[in-house]
Amino acid sequence: MSQKISKITLYKSLAIVSIFVSIIIILNLFPIKKTEAASVVKSYAFDTTDESWVGNGGAFTIDTYQSGAGNPAGALETRISGKNKINATAGWLLSGVTWESLGIPAGATVNSVDGQFDWRCSEYTTGSSASASGDLTITDVADGNITTVENGVTFGVTTSWATRNGSTAINLPAALKPSNTTIKIKLLGNLQTGNSVSAAVARQIDNISLLIDYTTSSDSPPTLTVNEPDGTGDTVTVGQSYNLAYDLSDPDSAATVDFYWDDGQDYTGTAISSCQDQPEGAGAICAWNTTGIIPGAYWIYGVATDGVNPDTRDYSPGQVTITASGPLQIKTVESFIGQDATMRTSGTTVAMPFSVDIPESNPTVKSAFFEITGVTKTPAVQLLIDVNIDGGNAKTLNLQSNNDTHFKVLYDATAFLPIGGSHTLNVKGTGADISLWSAKLILTYTYSS
Repeated sequence: MSQKISKITLYKSLAIVSIFVSIIIILNLFPIKKTEAASVVKSYAFDTTDESWVGNGGAFTIDTYQSGAGNPAGALETRISGKNKINATAGWLLSGVTWESLGIPAGATVNSVDGQFDWRCSEYTTGSSASASGDLTITDVADGNITTVENGVTFGVTTSWATRNGSTAINLPAALKPSNTTIKIKLLGNLQTGNSVSAAVARQIDNISLLIDYTTSSDSPPTLTVNEPDGTGDTVTVGQSYNLAYDLSDPDSAATVDFYWDDGQDYTGTAISSCQDQPEGAGAICAWNTTGIIPGAYWIYGVATDGVNPDTRDYSPGQVTITASGPLQIKTVESFIGQDATMRTSGTTVAMPFSVDIPESNPTVKSAFFEITGVTKTPAVQLLIDVNIDGGNAKTLNLQSNNDTHFKVLYDATAFLPIGGSHTLNVKGTGADISLWSAKLILTYTYSS
């Protein structure tokens, strides 16, 4: 009995060890990407006039720098005066910044922000109880969405300095989280005066502070370099194809890149439909069909993503110049397709291979006819000629031959003539044996000079 228990115990132990080893192997095969949390505090104390801040006074208000107010000394004051005046957006605005310019590492994800600020009402003469210290907000410049990180408070009398820090850290929406997001930081109050010509309200703000929590990932962001156009020899005519060249790599994720054309360098371009979701590669190429593009000089930029990190963007080192096409030219060419001199019994199909290549730019087919001629072995009262290209667009031509041994028919292929590639013209005569088949293509087209 003891031997059985011992064996069972041994088997269980081996099974547990096996499972443990398997888990270790799986973890090694599929490593977990680590993230590290950190925070940055960004403060605006208004202790100098050189600090990066700007008033946002607007209607009926005046912004002034008060060097003796606040702690440390220096505050921004917004004052409104006059009878029954109102300004709902009076205060402070900081624009043209990204999280990275505030100290967040490139590639990090900003998760939450806890904001606070100091304020006071320094003047209140026939004011309005609707006046408010203002909300501290962060705006996503790309979509205009506003996230409030600290709410303001209404006031109806002059007040001493007070700190607004009533809320906890505010979680940010997904669009605001990438470190390279362009944002606006605003503290805009609501100032109103009452029914008196001498009415005035002044509000001062100081020590605006943001506690920014973020995480970084061990996953590396994509590396993107747009190589072409570089501005040398990069000129094409509208309608021609231009090859964009780029390098894209990502050591630990699968990355793709979308391309855009732009008349500036502010990442507000137009998507190139044929160059979206392009794969990784060194010296990779994507063909851009410039049909419909207004002539001009354009930058090309790419936006690469790996689904983990913030997007990586890069502009081309130079511009591609797209020129207008010249006046349309018209041209008619005749091309011999083939000849078959073998006696073909009635109902036999003859295949004649052909291809159509037009060397000029932006061709448009205006007409295309196959002239098919032949000789019957004996005169025929009626001859049926069946014609098709690659088995499609079949047509039967009913020919009254009047007992003549020679015949000629035209097969209209204007609407479906294939340009480029290898194709086959199939012909079949019914009603007589045919000793000679011959065909040529008469093609008329316009093109850009």
